[in-house]
Amino acid sequence: MKQEGEKLNGTFSAANKKGELQKITGTVNGDKVVFSWELKPPPEIKKPGFTVVFNGTLVSPTKIAGVIRNPYCDGECKWTVTKQKK
Repeated sequence: MKQEGEKLNGTFSAANKKGELQKITGTVNGDKVVFSWELKPPPEIKKPGFTVVFNGTLVSPTKIAGVIRNPYCDGECKWTVTKQKK
């Protein structure tokens, strides 16, 4: 992810998508972070996708912790993102 002012943009590779990059967009306001991405089923599944929204807090310069809610998770699931060196 890359932050420019209050805007977040970036990509990530989901393990179940075989290296396909997912586009992320979001905002940062103080230590609060909100970002989302479109989760689309494989082309052979004829169902619409949905938006996954992550709400979190900046824990450190390399770590964000927070939650994902429905429809991605049944109820509320805790989630942590940690920057890794390339």
